[in-house]
Amino acid sequence: DDKQVTLWRLPNFERVRVVAGHGWRVTSVAFSIDGKFSLSGSEDDSVKLWNVATGQEVRSFQNGLADVTSVAFSPDGRLGLSGGKDKAVKLWNLKNGREVQEFKGHSGTVRSVAFTRDGRFVLSASEDGTIRLWDLSAGKEFRTFTGNVGAATSVAVSPDGHDVASGDADGAIKVWQLPQAAWPSREEDQK
Repeated sequence: DDKQVTLWRLPNFERVRVVAGHGWRVTSVAFSIDGKFSLSGSEDDSVKLWNVATGQEVRSFQNGLADVTSVAFSPDGRLGLSGGKDKAVKLWNLKNGREVQEFKGHSGTVRSVAFTRDGRFVLSASEDGTIRLWDLSAGKEFRTFTGNVGAATSVAVSPDGHDVASGDADGAIKVWQLPQAAWPSREEDQK
């Protein structure tokens, strides 16, 4: 409830920096792949981009957001992703601060978001019990995964980019194979 983001250094849990700027509880944080930036989502209906080295806020995103519950960086660090109580998944251009796309289809709060390994697709987990795969180039839903007993609370993509795992409110973990169209390209597999 302190409305702050705290950066800790492992393994000793040394507090490196505390940044303040949100008006309400921070619910999600993510690092860019290079570690230079972080995103935070908050119940104050905003997403913030931070410079990790300085602790300075770079940009705030607020276009129609409602209680942000999850944030993620694209693999190349140019895009941000958010989900929340507005039941939508929003894609942000981190350089200019503009909303790039909005994906709608969930009937419950979006609890978790993730990019596929090559950044061509995104995934969302919702309280409606579904995991949805969204195609960024087509701008629409590609597939819905069902089978969670309760609310889907978490989503993650396997390191090889071929599978997706979700957690649900009843304590179950489900693993599905992504459609081959969502797998990383052969060039990406060789990285």
